[in-house]
Amino acid sequence: MAAICADRRLRAIFRMMRIAPPVASPLPHERTGLNRRSRSPDIQPRISDRQTGEPPRNHLAITSFMRYSSRLRSRLRSRLRRRWPRRFSLKTILIAPFVAQLGLAFALVAIISFRQGRTAVSETIEQLQVEIAGSIEREIARYLAEAKRAIEFSADEIDLGHLDLGDRNALRAYLFQQLQRFEGLGYTAIATESGQYVGISRIGDGSEILLDWYGEGGLFGGGPFEKWQLDASGQPATQVQVRDDYDHRERPWYRAAVDAGEATWSEVFQYHGSQLPVISANQPFYDADGQLLGVVSTDLRLEQINRFLGSLEVGVTGVAFVLDEDGRKIASSAPESASLSTDKPLDVLASGIGIVRETSRKLIDRYGDLPDTETQNLFAIDGERTLVQTIPYEDTGLAWTIVVVIPERDFMGPIFKMSRDALRVYVLAIAIGVLAGIITAHRIARPIRDLAQASRTLSKRFDCGDLQEVGKVQPQNIYELHLLATAFARMAVRLRASFRQLEAINQNLEARVQSRTRELQQANHELQRLASIDGLTQISNRRRFDEQLARNWQILSERQIPFAVVLGDVDRFKLFNDTYGHQAGDDCLRRVAQAIDTAVDDETDMTDASDDCVCASLTARYGGEEFAILLPGLDRARIQIVLDAVQERVAALAIPHARSSAGDIVSLSLGVAAVVPNANLTPAQLLEAADRALYAAKSAGRNSYCFAPKLEAESSSKPDPKPAAQPTRVPATEALAEPSIAASTPCSEPAER
Repeated sequence: MAAICADRRLRAIFRMMRIAPPVASPLPHERTGLNRRSRSPDIQPRISDRQTGEPPRNHLAITSFMRYSSRLRSRLRSRLRRRWPRRFSLKTILIAPFVAQLGLAFALVAIISFRQGRTAVSETIEQLQVEIAGSIEREIARYLAEAKRAIEFSADEIDLGHLDLGDRNALRAYLFQQLQRFEGLGYTAIATESGQYVGISRIGDGSEILLDWYGEGGLFGGGPFEKWQLDASGQPATQVQVRDDYDHRERPWYRAAVDAGEATWSEVFQYHGSQLPVISANQPFYDADGQLLGVVSTDLRLEQINRFLGSLEVGVTGVAFVLDEDGRKIASSAPESASLSTDKPLDVLASGIGIVRETSRKLIDRYGDLPDTETQNLFAIDGERTLVQTIPYEDTGLAWTIVVVIPERDFMGPIFKMSRDALRVYVLAIAIGVLAGIITAHRIARPIRDLAQASRTLSKRFDCGDLQEVGKVQPQNIYELHLLATAFARMAVRLRASFRQLEAINQNLEARVQSRTRELQQANHELQRLASIDGLTQISNRRRFDEQLARNWQILSERQIPFAVVLGDVDRFKLFNDTYGHQAGDDCLRRVAQAIDTAVDDETDMTDASDDCVCASLTARYGGEEFAILLPGLDRARIQIVLDAVQERVAALAIPHARSSAGDIVSLSLGVAAVVPNANLTPAQLLEAADRALYAAKSAGRNSYCFAPKLEAESSSKPDPKPAAQPTRVPATEALAEPSIAASTPCSEPAER
């Protein structure tokens, strides 16, 4: 290709010059008309002049070409003068490259030094962040371990029988001593299932201690819930409050410990009075028979973590803070007017500390949520590079994230100072370089002027075509030009032949590609078919079922045609597998699937023979021993006909099942949900209704089918998955009970625990 382009450029130049290309004289061995290698007539490429048809002499062609080149140089020179009218002096030419080289060297050194310094700073910041985060993690673990030891100690005392749970005064004395022993505790309490509750809290700096308990007789004896102020010896001194609407067994902290069955942490909350953030550790305790006796609880004030973070040196403008799993700030080394609101911990995205807020937003944007693994990040916060280290801290019921943020500029001061010093050195070096260039230009100006004069003389002789005076140049019989033209011509011939071969190869490749494309399309069609078939039962699989369900729902919703979904389950199939083995189980599923598919096809083909059915029925394996059927355009009576046919076909298989509670053969339980699709319902609701109906059929003794009740738009309360009504074989039940779910209220202060 390069040879063809060169040949074309050469021809264009000669055409503009109105002359024919030069042709070299034949060599001695070529004058015989035979090629030395082949001894056959040698064909020399000749291009005749378009006007005369006669080839000119070589020296005339070269002379004309040189004159044209001179005119071309003159035109280019005039254009350059118009664009850059000022001529560069020798001093500029000598000094500019030197200054440019010096500047480039300085720039490279400065960039490399700056990057190395930044890398060293980044490594130092990372090491500092790891040390700070590690110390915070150890401090949190040590501090939280105090509350865990307190509740474990109380639980051990109860298990050993050292505490009488019925004696509220003994519990008060014990808890008072425990509060004195563990200085970090803000509240400690023992609550029992028998109605006894005793709790002691430390207010402010610990100078005031309050007691919470029931009056004489406890909760079940009608005693009110009382709050007392204790004296220095731990005895009730002044009654502060009395209320009758408190039951500790209904409080979230109590229920959370009972549900967990082990020691667990609560969410961070605040006391209404002091507004101090606290976290509660709760542990249930049981008797020898495993019966619940009550819950031991302690509240840990988090202000000590705040003080510890405030004592850390996190760079100059850096900050360290702790977040919970919901993105709320637990503690921070930077002071804020209120780290927590009056009702709940402060959302970190609403923090008044800009670097804390922006760092949290960057972390959430990058990870989608707070990272649950140790990470090292580089963010641009307020236009500055900032390194962020995160370490997760986890415990039972507790998932916190420790974040250490250090701006890079806190450690880049020496680097910037070094850059300013290097700039001063660069300016000095430039001045020295300019002075050296002036001296050098003055010393070599005369030889350069002599060389320029010689160049102008050579140019004038060259324009006149007097090539005899130019050294050893021989304008006649230029062998190199002849070789170049011959090589270009031969290369062009070879390239044209190569292009023809490549064209033939391309056509062959296109035919092969088309053939392979057809084969791939056939293979793709087969793969799509196999992807929609269940490998075991050879009926439609779950993927095909989901696609057909969505398609039918859209079409039937537009045309307002009834649509039914049936979910079926082989009764006691696990027992069948355990009794007869998995091979027999697989064979059972294949036979049952084919029976269901045959029954559905026969009945729907028979019932829809005269109808305008817009969607076809479908039988699919839903998962395991479960099957699903789509029945579009059928009313309740026709659906019952299909279901009766399905169960009759399965029963006709007479597959033995000795351990089935529904009979001695394999049977099928079915749940049906039918609806006219509309915009207020979704296919998921229809499937959920069919699943509840299947559950009802199983609850009724299996080997039956049940109709789900009429579906309504999705409500805010979640229905109970268990049906209240028992289905019958025919007709099916029409109602399912949906009990409401009781809501709980969050705790806000120790008096309402």
